[in-house]
Amino acid sequence: MHISSVMRAHVVTVTCDATPAAVADVFAVYQQAVVPVVDAADRLIGSIRPGTLLRRLASLKAGRLLDTKAAELADTGVPTACCDDDALAAAARMLDGQHEAIVVVDDGKVVGLVGVPEACRILIESMTEANQAVG
Repeated sequence: MHISSVMRAHVVTVTCDATPAAVADVFAVYQQAVVPVVDAADRLIGSIRPGTLLRRLASLKAGRLLDTKAAELADTGVPTACCDDDALAAAARMLDGQHEAIVVVDDGKVVGLVGVPEACRILIESMTEANQAVG
């Protein structure tokens, strides 16, 4: 099974210059595991997790919030996959690396997201297929 068959295809991204408030709004409204941060050409440069956003905002000095941009808040070691990558291998990478999500990219541009709900679905379908093959 390819990752494209289980990924969340509607992913809201923010640009490098987005405010922390805009990032928080994406989490609140769209319930994504991560918010991908993209450059002016829509290429992935990093992602922000809710806990990371909270910790980094708490560490800001007073008055610095207005100057902080999404690019400064983003983690750059983002796990990624391509649309035709194996979905079970991607779920295993999430488990092994303790990642909350994998960003699916095509030519560097965000096209999907695999979060915990999608990873659970991958594992359930894989186990169901294995049980049907045995019995």
